[in-house]
Amino acid sequence: MVKKSGQKKTEAVPRGRKLSLGDSFRYGIEKTGKFFWPTLGIAILTQAVLVLLQILQVASSILGIIVFLFFILVSVLITVGWIKILLAVLNGQKPALKYFSWDDVAYFWTMLGVYILTSLIVSVGYLLLVIPGVVWALTYALAPLLVVDKNLSVTQALAASRRYTTGHRWTLFLWYLAVGALNLLGLLLVGVGLLFTLPVSFYSGAYMYGKLTGKTIK
Repeated sequence: MVKKSGQKKTEAVPRGRKLSLGDSFRYGIEKTGKFFWPTLGIAILTQAVLVLLQILQVASSILGIIVFLFFILVSVLITVGWIKILLAVLNGQKPALKYFSWDDVAYFWTMLGVYILTSLIVSVGYLLLVIPGVVWALTYALAPLLVVDKNLSVTQALAASRRYTTGHRWTLFLWYLAVGALNLLGLLLVGVGLLFTLPVSFYSGAYMYGKLTGKTIK
């Protein structure tokens, strides 16, 4: 488990802070143009690792459960790596493989706890006529990033995500719709368009996270 010492208290985002979808996608396009090849290379490599593990799981009847557990571990490590890339780009750095490390296994249980607890909360919300599920999904969307960015525990990350998204959920909802439409367009372009729309979505999301948490965006 990651040590939680020296944590900074998180403050709620001022409700008056404007989140611009246009600015977020302009940032996404800019960073995609700047880092297209490194981003594509890392994405292909990480996806290839996950696909290989899935093939091994299917091919191995005896070791299938072991491979499956290893797949979950590697999936979390890859997620943490991408979050570190997101944070690095916001800080003016370039995406690189160095952000993927076995040392990040220290985040494993916290990240797993965030995903499990968030899934349970959102599932209950969907049972309550859907809308609460959507609201809670938006409310806790930042939690995994906050675990890595601010070294928070499960409950601290969920609470911080709730504070940061308060007053901005409608804008976040519109952003997710826009991202969905953008990637649908990329899919319709023989799927090749996703090579561009997915990085744009990723870096646009980085911008939104930076704005919500009050970071200096470079």
